[in-house]
Amino acid sequence: MISGETKELTFMFTDIEGSTQLWERHPDSMTAALSRHDSVLEDGVSRFGGKIIAHGGDGIFATFEGGQPLECALSVQRQFQQEDWGEVEELRIRVGLHFGSTEVRGANHSGPVVNRSARVMASGWGGQVLVTPEVTNIHSLPDGASINDLGTHLLKDLSEPQQIFGLVHPDLRMTEFPPLRTLSSQPNNLPAQTTPFVGRESELAQTSTLLEDPQTRLLTLTGPGGIGKTRLSIQVASENSDQFRDGVWFVPLAPVDSTDLIVSTIAESLRFSFYNPQDLKAQLLNYLKEKQILLVIDNLEHLMTGADLIAEILQGAPDAKMMVTSRERLNLRGEQIVDVEGLDVPTNGHIEDVDSYAAIQLFVQGASRAQPGYALSGEDIQSAGQICRMVGGLPLGIELASAWTRVLTCQEVASEIEQSIDFLGGTLRDLPERQRSLRAVVDYSWEMLTDTEQTAFMSMAVFSGGFTREAAQQVSGASLMTLTSLQDKSLLRFNSARRYEFQPVLQQYAEDKFRKSQEEFDRVQSAHAEYYSSFLQARSDPILAQEETVLAEIGTEIENVRSAWQWAVEHKSFEHLARSVDALFIFYQIRGWYEEGNQVFSSAIEMMRGNVDSGPEQETTSGKILACQGAFQLRLGVPAKARELLEESRDIFQRNDANEEIGFCLNFLGLTARMQGEFDEAKGFLDQALSVNQETGDRFEEALSLQNLGTVAFSQGEYQEAHQLFQSSLESRTRIGERQGIAYSLNNLALVANLLGEYDESDRYFQESYSAFETIGNRWGMATCLNNRSYGRYLQGDYEEGYQQYDEALTIFKEIGD
Repeated sequence: MISGETKELTFMFTDIEGSTQLWERHPDSMTAALSRHDSVLEDGVSRFGGKIIAHGGDGIFATFEGGQPLECALSVQRQFQQEDWGEVEELRIRVGLHFGSTEVRGANHSGPVVNRSARVMASGWGGQVLVTPEVTNIHSLPDGASINDLGTHLLKDLSEPQQIFGLVHPDLRMTEFPPLRTLSSQPNNLPAQTTPFVGRESELAQTSTLLEDPQTRLLTLTGPGGIGKTRLSIQVASENSDQFRDGVWFVPLAPVDSTDLIVSTIAESLRFSFYNPQDLKAQLLNYLKEKQILLVIDNLEHLMTGADLIAEILQGAPDAKMMVTSRERLNLRGEQIVDVEGLDVPTNGHIEDVDSYAAIQLFVQGASRAQPGYALSGEDIQSAGQICRMVGGLPLGIELASAWTRVLTCQEVASEIEQSIDFLGGTLRDLPERQRSLRAVVDYSWEMLTDTEQTAFMSMAVFSGGFTREAAQQVSGASLMTLTSLQDKSLLRFNSARRYEFQPVLQQYAEDKFRKSQEEFDRVQSAHAEYYSSFLQARSDPILAQEETVLAEIGTEIENVRSAWQWAVEHKSFEHLARSVDALFIFYQIRGWYEEGNQVFSSAIEMMRGNVDSGPEQETTSGKILACQGAFQLRLGVPAKARELLEESRDIFQRNDANEEIGFCLNFLGLTARMQGEFDEAKGFLDQALSVNQETGDRFEEALSLQNLGTVAFSQGEYQEAHQLFQSSLESRTRIGERQGIAYSLNNLALVANLLGEYDESDRYFQESYSAFETIGNRWGMATCLNNRSYGRYLQGDYEEGYQQYDEALTIFKEIGD
């Protein structure tokens, strides 16, 4: 973890026994009772030298660096006995104390010792004080107190057993308690775990809620290999062991190679002995029929015909429940599914709070085992986040990667993974052979696919950032049945946005397989470019492309769009570029992604200039791309380069009689000349643009020409003329329904109104303009509105609000690179 201060502390956890039922019976009285509860604990902890770190819903977490934690525990229990709790009658708390070392960073205390302290408390009963030998070795017992050895218990954290004492004192009325609520007090064979359980709070809560539901009989945890299904299932079973009178039993099927052996494997896990060699299944079913039991069936995917036995057990044993881990759904009636996904990872390179990402916590935990005392330095944090992202939060991938930190830096580990998943192999002897590398894990799933599924799985590696069912069918020929099967087998995910996506490691694996068939690889990449260039072409209308839904559609597919554009550039496919350029330009312009737009069109220009066989259509496409890059150069504040590109573009259009494109080019040449202070030249370009656009009937570009002429008039102080031109532009845009253009015209009219002293009118225009830009998602327009509106505040002497609006505008301009 990030280097913090290591401290040896005594930890105290408390909570109220039966608080849920008390709230249900006495909702009004419990508010006052809880307030008094908090006061007693706060006073006690403070008086005996402790510090409350956090309040839970019905308890506290406190630490003692020295002090008298045993005296504190005894004191608060006395106080709770003596209090008049009114209608609630009695409020019992349980207290747990444990001592150990923890990493402290600010108010955060983390590590296994904190979790263990909470488990000690959770094993007790109301009125009870539980302490560990680690505490009694450090702190003296209160006068008159003694300890009762309650034995050594396996706690629900599933790590090594813990000896627990009960604090006894004559002042404590309650002296007899039921057995501690630990795994040791209930029948089970859950394997002890060598590492703490990390993250998965939502999955634990979801799965526990499902298990508590009487209607849930079969719960299947699905996910790809290495995702942590087994570890999660064991933790869930331990957390919920109290529900099952006859215990929770773990049945490992990974070593079993035949469905004929499932019955005997279950019996062995249950410690059940067959009484004769005949009809073993009937004997097992008879044994289970009256049991209130949870069976955890682990790794069923390679024995899927064994799902019939699962159904028979559930039918014959009405009080039994089953939790199954599998890479594939069982598809049985009543089956509840929990899709296990990767641990939380940083979505980008900026990481502020390492503790908020379970994936990084697991990485540090693994690195600490490989290199005792390991701590993430500042420069390693981003690389650790990158590693976790590249493996998609896959716990096995994180474990394998973290083991390499004994010989490599985080940056070197990240670099190796980027080159190949084969790097993620290791020598962790406590892993099954099939989990000693990520490739081995995925190979295991690959071998269970049909030929059709393998072909689809490989070909879908062409997608970036997810894909729709329609795209999968048209690009890779995958049917709905195939997609569903791959999803059921945990090789594809279907997310809340109704898009399919790969785990990053699975995508790299699929692409490695795919590239071995170069002819098929080329064919599918071509189909991918065809699909997404057609996708953009259908959204290239300048009015349609400004609708929020269309912009959102392009934004969702932007990674596929980038990939398809790059393929078209590399293969010199002018046809695909021609279909894509218009919508892509509008998208980048409205979103304010000027730098990326500049780079995307620049890459195409380099290719075009090296192509000596261009015909008229190809030349026209080249001219459009030059003009688009010129427009972005203007936005990026490089007018000289913008002018050079736009003039080259204009010459191409004129040479090929592309009159419809000339208006676009002349409009931006006019803007460039205005930015350079050449107002007469700017007006000349824009008059030509207006004339061309009127001749071709391009109402969109005509309205733009009127607006740009208005900006020239405004720059020369001709405010009435500017107002007239802006008004004409607004009317034209209103007729054709160009929402973004309307926003620009309103913004310009507001600016003129400012200078004419019509401040109320100006505010109304600005408000309408800003709202329209915000709806569309045009951040450049939003910033321009703020910038211009602040000028109006300056003219009115309202400097404070004007400054705030300038500052907000500046922030946006910086973010979008203008």
